[in-house]
Amino acid sequence: MDEPRKLGLTKEKRILAEDILKALFQIEYDGKSSDLASIAGRIGVAQNEVVNIISYLIEQGFVRREHDSHQLTEKGKELGLMFTRAHRICETYLAQQTGVAADEWHLRAHEMEHWLSSDEINKLADKLGNPRFDPHGDPIPTRDGKLPSIAGTPLTEWEKEKNAIIIHIEDEPEVVYARLIAAGITPGIRIKILESSNSFLDVVAEGRPIRLGVEDALQILVAPLPPEMQNEPDFKRLSDLKQGESGIVRGLMPSCIGLERLRLLDLGVVNGSKISYEFASPFGSPITYKVRGTLIALRREQADKILIDVKSSTK
Repeated sequence: MDEPRKLGLTKEKRILAEDILKALFQIEYDGKSSDLASIAGRIGVAQNEVVNIISYLIEQGFVRREHDSHQLTEKGKELGLMFTRAHRICETYLAQQTGVAADEWHLRAHEMEHWLSSDEINKLADKLGNPRFDPHGDPIPTRDGKLPSIAGTPLTEWEKEKNAIIIHIEDEPEVVYARLIAAGITPGIRIKILESSNSFLDVVAEGRPIRLGVEDALQILVAPLPPEMQNEPDFKRLSDLKQGESGIVRGLMPSCIGLERLRLLDLGVVNGSKISYEFASPFGSPITYKVRGTLIALRREQADKILIDVKSSTK
């Protein structure tokens, strides 16, 4: 990005400086402490690696120190917000326009953000339709520096047996985020707690029962269902159909994005289409379905991202 590159830093130190500014911005946004340990933990490096760069940023007027806490100055906040915007725009691009797996978005975006200028980020945002949120549900700062807050409730505090919509999933620690993605937990889906204990939550997420550890559930923010979703029935996944059964397509999971989403839409997997399970391959996958009079073959993980209404079917 532009400013730190003018400070005479080497490539490695420049990247670390940008990461520190972005981390401090997020720490302040979250209302948490910003001592050296929390900064180092946020960017995943040893504490001694950030000491000299923090001192340098203080000298240059981007950061100020108060006792053991570090805070961004006004010009530091501008850069922290700019780097945050760059990262979230890059993640959105990877999600919508490429076939990169969800658990790789963060790392790939981290590589991209350090080499794209503000103008290039803005052009990329225009190409994407200037999205307001990234794939994790995080708000994307606007080009004029505005960042809306996220008003949500941790899933662990949500009322049992009450439907909610997931509005945000924290993408760090990465191992926890990977577990949630593998379980089909993404922003934009409905979720309901069935049972809970001190160590786990049994939930149903868009028709799929899942057991979540409390550590994982703490990473999920939920909100009441929007009006347009409140009267919808509980949908199932296409992968739940058995041979000879059929249903009506009611949508694609929010996690179905990019090239995969475009391919399914091109195959006729659109809202209102009747789809039926015809037969499976000798190895169980892919499975052949009929939709709009055409036979299509889908892997189980693809069928798992298609929501259907079985009750509406009249095969």
